[in-house]
Amino acid sequence: HPDCYTHCHDIQKNTLQWYLHRGSNGGIKNGNRKGIDITIGNGVDVFGGVLIRSLQNEEGNVITGPSLSVDAIMKAIKIQDVQTLENQIGNTPIDKSALRVVRREYQHLNYVYRGPRIRLPGVKLFKDSLYRFAFLKGKILDKEKLAKIAICKDMRDKDFVRSDLGYSIKVDCNCEL
Repeated sequence: HPDCYTHCHDIQKNTLQWYLHRGSNGGIKNGNRKGIDITIGNGVDVFGGVLIRSLQNEEGNVITGPSLSVDAIMKAIKIQDVQTLENQIGNTPIDKSALRVVRREYQHLNYVYRGPRIRLPGVKLFKDSLYRFAFLKGKILDKEKLAKIAICKDMRDKDFVRSDLGYSIKVDCNCEL
């Protein structure tokens, strides 16, 4: 479906490439508004991307937020600024760039939580669609909403969800999600 939050940059027509967020002037965003996507376009006329909202670094620390995730990536591959990062990975398939996605087995991964996207101003189209996924413990925005969806919609065990998210949460499945 049409997504008003997709930047509609030509790179986003491709599949499995890195896309660094750009501003309205076409320049790469810097400061605390950075973001990076894995593109999921169709190669022709559909734009799309999966935003990296958080990640876990080599030390096991969870980095939360799109801009802080870009900062952690730059630190990990020893790059000082987003333009240099763009020069290194831009317009490159994710399996052939300096930054790669590597499949790993995670011992701690118990459940992937799904919920609505967050912090998107303005348009309410697809606002409640469950397009956000989280699987790391620690600081997760709207943790209660994710828990409620897991328990009430996905029929996950309440005690399991409470334990997995790391704290006790009261969930009433009789009220609106």
